[in-house]
Amino acid sequence: LPPRATRVSATTLGRAKVPTIDDPRATLIKGWFKDTWEELYSHIADRENLLVNHDADLYSSTLFELARMDTLRRPYLCVFDEFTGPETLAVAAYREAFGAKVELMGKIVMNGYAEQVLSRIVPHGS
Repeated sequence: LPPRATRVSATTLGRAKVPTIDDPRATLIKGWFKDTWEELYSHIADRENLLVNHDADLYSSTLFELARMDTLRRPYLCVFDEFTGPETLAVAAYREAFGAKVELMGKIVMNGYAEQVLSRIVPHGS
């Protein structure tokens, strides 16, 4: 994250280890979205069913994720972990710019707001 977005230094984040998950259906990739998209794509391109956790925290990162996922041209399920603020704005911009449908399927409400949201995203033309 950029320095203004976190109190943790970039050096500390760079040393963080990716947790080990003993499940072949899950893939965790460490790095910036823009630098890891090709690796992620190689893991998901042929998968029929996808559940994506959009945990980008920033508007620009969330919009980048959505735009890249749109290139798959097929519907998928996703979770937004902080749907208040930047993620909401990025989803709205994505829908407007790409003509995609975002179907809200479930939510966890905290303090009167939908904090975590399960959605189905249908790219335009899929």
